[in-house]
Amino acid sequence: MRRSVAFIAGASIAFAAALPVVAGDFRVRQTDRHFSVVEIDARVSDEIEFVNDDKVAHNIFSRSIVQPFDLGAQRPGESLRIRLAGAGEMKIECAIHPKMRLTIRVVK
Repeated sequence: MRRSVAFIAGASIAFAAALPVVAGDFRVRQTDRHFSVVEIDARVSDEIEFVNDDKVAHNIFSRSIVQPFDLGAQRPGESLRIRLAGAGEMKIECAIHPKMRLTIRVVK
């Protein structure tokens, strides 16, 4: 019986880890010149916190029509936030490290 419970619990955790992050407020960490996630499914009014856990500066921005923004220079250890204002897909990048990319899909 214990093995069955352990297997079900383990399978549930593995399945949940494979899904994109959904609903609520989100923390996106920047480490080794990468975002901690590459996709987020969110709702209008959710908040995204960008935490620079890297040893170098970043500059997070989006040119998406949904909600363009530029957070400017973000030093190591600094945390910056945005609140999602409109529905649609946002492409987030780092102006300093062009391989850093994140997609946020926002619904009402």
